[in-house]
Amino acid sequence: MRLLLPFAAGIGIGISIPVDVAFPFWSYLLFAAAAFPGRLSLKYRRAWVYALMINACLLAAGFVIAVSNTSILAQDHFSRKAKEATLVYVVAGEQALEKNKSYKLKAEVKAIKVNDQWQPVSGKAMFYFRKDSLSSAIRYGDALLIQARFSDVPPPQNPEEFNYKGYLADHGIYHQAFIKSDDWITTGRNEGNTIVRLAKQLRETLLTILQQNGLKGDEYAVTAALMLGYSDKLDADILSAYASTGALHVLSVSGLHVGIVYIVFNFLLSFLGKRKYGNYIRAGLLLLLLWFYAFLTGLSPSVLRSAAMFSFLAAARAFDHPAGMFNTLAVSALILLAIDPFLLKDVGFQLSYIAVGGILYLHPIISSLWEPSSVWLGRLWELSSVSLAAQVATFPLGLFYFHQFPNYFLIANLLVIPLSALLTYAGMALLLFWKIPGLSWLLAKVLGLLAWLLNACVRSIEGFPYAVTDGVYLDIISTCLLYSALLSFVLYLSVPHKPRLYACLLMLVLLAGFKAIHLDAELRQKELVVYNINGHTAVELTIGKSTILFADSALLADKAKMNYHIRGRWTRKGISNTKLREMKESLLSFNERKILILSGNRDPSKCDPQTITSSKLLVLDSSVPRWLEKKWIKLCEEKRMKYYSVRNSGALVLSL
Repeated sequence: MRLLLPFAAGIGIGISIPVDVAFPFWSYLLFAAAAFPGRLSLKYRRAWVYALMINACLLAAGFVIAVSNTSILAQDHFSRKAKEATLVYVVAGEQALEKNKSYKLKAEVKAIKVNDQWQPVSGKAMFYFRKDSLSSAIRYGDALLIQARFSDVPPPQNPEEFNYKGYLADHGIYHQAFIKSDDWITTGRNEGNTIVRLAKQLRETLLTILQQNGLKGDEYAVTAALMLGYSDKLDADILSAYASTGALHVLSVSGLHVGIVYIVFNFLLSFLGKRKYGNYIRAGLLLLLLWFYAFLTGLSPSVLRSAAMFSFLAAARAFDHPAGMFNTLAVSALILLAIDPFLLKDVGFQLSYIAVGGILYLHPIISSLWEPSSVWLGRLWELSSVSLAAQVATFPLGLFYFHQFPNYFLIANLLVIPLSALLTYAGMALLLFWKIPGLSWLLAKVLGLLAWLLNACVRSIEGFPYAVTDGVYLDIISTCLLYSALLSFVLYLSVPHKPRLYACLLMLVLLAGFKAIHLDAELRQKELVVYNINGHTAVELTIGKSTILFADSALLADKAKMNYHIRGRWTRKGISNTKLREMKESLLSFNERKILILSGNRDPSKCDPQTITSSKLLVLDSSVPRWLEKKWIKLCEEKRMKYYSVRNSGALVLSL
């Protein structure tokens, strides 16, 4: 644990400040090796010098690893010569994902053609192919030749909008390209990793088996996501229902599902513990089963991470070191971060490790609070205490990322976890016996019933009054204060020392003061926002904690776009009273025509010149067609009028 903290801090610095360094990583390891004998020669009262050297070394090592894994800094990154390229050679990193108007593909750029010469390069990019039969057939590992014009991934265009640019950068992607149907061809070769390709092909075969046995709709979508990590068919409503009840974790194959496999087979193989070398045999079999399940789910990053974590736990138990589980957990995190330092910013990675750490530490404390008299009550309390431990450990991070808290999480998990486990077992049985007609039909019916029951439970809990507390905003400082208070209180419960309780109270007072400052700012705010949402009109006037949004009917009806582009600002600004109004006029004025907002297809020749020229600022929103926007800009420049193009400059935010 003490090694992990400075190492992770160095990675955080390297990710935040990605500047190239002159010293290779191995020089820091040599420095650490040279520093080790210093511990033997230092007196105990000066041991802090050795500790300081080791921590500085680990900090530097984390920094160098993060920088060396920042692909954009590589000298052979394709972006350095992309403007001169006539052709690029790429290898698909996944199956093409269908979007509304295109197929999206993450691919690795292997070579680039400049002046009729192929040059090897590195780096990843996001490609958007026009929809046709060829682009829909792109699979993992396919090698393609593309005439691509790369552009930088754009930053967020609206206040508090999801930072997709930052998200892709954390995955090594900084550029994108839009590809027409006649600008690319497939080479017919597949250069993907053989094991990964076979795993993905197996998952596609298993998905086909589920469909052939009658699963469809939400039942198929949930089963495919829960068992095999295939989430493409999940719609917004079902995702919202699972998120609101605190059960979203069951829809992504990760720690929970790998944990179920680990717990079940660890129990089934428990008889080996009584035999000579039985613990080692059980650990070996568990490792095989864990990685076979990871293979079955297509070797997705979340499953690989969870399988690695539980592999270390299985190995630790084999050597009978249960007291060292926290160090075992830390070792797995340290190794995974050394391989991929950008996992540090991955939400799933953070939640997985904090949840498991919380269960390891808090579960014994919570479960000891009550000893049920009956066996069934004991099992129910055991499941409840595990759920409570995980929720207590992760809820500050959940508020930070998702700004909501599922109030009925305990009820939901008591129903969802057993049902999801049964569904997983039924699904595995179907995949094993799908060639036996009668048995496969029966298993498919059971599987469909379990999926329907799981969805029905989640939707019912979502319908409970006050099912979710949403709109909760925590910044990084508030999150750290909340975790500090939580940690102090937990330490006080384990060993009651008054200073720990005082520290908890101090953190809570600081948190309350910090939130009071935010609340004062929210009550004083007065802003006009013109959003940049392609093809739509969205104008918002905010006063205090109330806001009025004027938008076109199509946007108001599109829940996904509203959540993606607008609701983030409402949460950040503490807005509790919202009014939605349909925008029916193409001209909207504020402050006695000092600000004139133009939308839609309104032509300059059909507008009153006095209305236009009397305004001090003309705002062209993103619903104005490009050809018409050029005419308006030309008119403004001729009249020497001040104008603002939302499409070109991003959302307009004015303090009134």
